[in-house]
Amino acid sequence: MLPSSLLRGLGVEPIEIRNFILADNRRIQRGFGVANVKIDGREIPSPVVFADDNSVPLLGAVTLEIFALGINPVRSRLIDVISLD
Repeated sequence: MLPSSLLRGLGVEPIEIRNFILADNRRIQRGFGVANVKIDGREIPSPVVFADDNSVPLLGAVTLEIFALGINPVRSRLIDVISLD
């Protein structure tokens, strides 16, 4: 999830509106699209959700999987992982 103003400022527009369930069980509707995401010099298209402008950017599981990355919670770092079939 990324702030809508940030995505639109980058020229990304929603493809459609989708329903989501948040961690606190609230149901919301948000724009959904695709943006080129760049991590450590690698740039890959990834799904994005258009969040409220005051939202904290969130790197989701799908983007992590696309980049074959995992999270090391002890060191608060992204780590390379082996992709699964």
